[in-house]
Amino acid sequence: MRLEQLIFLFCVGLVPHRSLATPSATVKPKVTAFVLASEGVPSKLRERILRRFAKALGKNTHLDVKDSDKLLAEFSGDIPAVKVQQLDTDHKAAVKLLMTGTAAEARTQLERVITGYESLLPFIRKRRMAHAQVALGVAMATLGKRREALATFSKLFVWRPRATYPPLFDTKIFPLFQRAQSKAKKLRRGSIELTTEPPGARAYVDGRFVGATPTVAFGLGVGRHYATFKKAGFVKGGLVVNVDPRRQQAFTAKLRQSEKFLVIQQSLADAERNLGQEEATPAMTDLRVVLFLDQVIFAKLQQTPEGLHVDAHLYDLRSKLRLNQARMTFDTKTLKPIDELARLVYVNVPYDGSVHAPPDAPPPTVVRRGRFSLLALRRWWCLWRCWCQEGPMHAPAGICVWRLQIRALTSHHPSNPAKSIRSPPSGAENALPSNVSSS
Repeated sequence: MRLEQLIFLFCVGLVPHRSLATPSATVKPKVTAFVLASEGVPSKLRERILRRFAKALGKNTHLDVKDSDKLLAEFSGDIPAVKVQQLDTDHKAAVKLLMTGTAAEARTQLERVITGYESLLPFIRKRRMAHAQVALGVAMATLGKRREALATFSKLFVWRPRATYPPLFDTKIFPLFQRAQSKAKKLRRGSIELTTEPPGARAYVDGRFVGATPTVAFGLGVGRHYATFKKAGFVKGGLVVNVDPRRQQAFTAKLRQSEKFLVIQQSLADAERNLGQEEATPAMTDLRVVLFLDQVIFAKLQQTPEGLHVDAHLYDLRSKLRLNQARMTFDTKTLKPIDELARLVYVNVPYDGSVHAPPDAPPPTVVRRGRFSLLALRRWWCLWRCWCQEGPMHAPAGICVWRLQIRALTSHHPSNPAKSIRSPPSGAENALPSNVSSS
């Protein structure tokens, strides 16, 4: 191997490879969106746009998108976090008992956990409820109650058709689980009508969005289902509903207004009045203290003859500045333009909230003019006079005189910075304006 190759490999080894360099850790800004609807915009349409806008923002991997309803509920203290955490702890303890062989005690504790989950239906994760029901069926089958275990698995597949069997449980019970799954596929279907007081809440059945109340959920399997409702300014509600294949039943949920929502409502009202300003108002910046947000998007809806006009403003609550604005008018038959609007809001926007000043304008270019026109005129005049009038013998003397004249003129020319034509008069510094300092 040559010396040049050894030197090249040594230099390459000193340079860190790009793929091995550790990427700089960036903190995702916490952002949420609020939809401000004017008169004439239906509440159902407002909820649909809010849901679509939040879903579109969630596709941006640089953002930590928060659910505005959940943030409001957490601020109001309406989420029983302690009770939910206690139920999760009991759930894990019951599964541990089941794995250690005490199925009877695990069954009793799992039944109590499932009852507690149903009482806190709007605030729990549905997958935890499904896992607890699977564990209950396994406990029943372990105790020899296979018929009760089959009924428990069947109730699970009514509202959770895609439930899976956890691999940590006994595989001997898996065929019973599959039997209940095939049985649930043959169930008859029905529908239910969901309403709330007040109306306009987002309705979910088994964790699936079905519309804004009043609405109807179709194609549900016969049996027990779980309905939850969300509305800004109100505590989330939930109902356990039964689907009858013979008739469509109606269920109504009464939502309780949040006691601490008045602070948020004042901030939203102030944002609607001052929407479009370059700086966030104090009421807007209060959302950072109350909801622990970094950025907030206010989307103003207005019905026009051309369609629905959406004006979205992105404010950074750290720098208290408006970072961007995006507008769009579209037909409400499809909400696909909302995805493009969510993308346009963050075009050329730094995620750290900093606003970079535009670069300074370049200094004006000084156009250097040519030599003084009198110099060119005198040059040709001197040459002409020396050559034609004085004769060829006196031409060298004329050229010397011409160069001395040129030197005298250029020494007093304004383009020569070394010398000036005349010195400034005394007291010139005192004649400067008061806001200009002499250097």
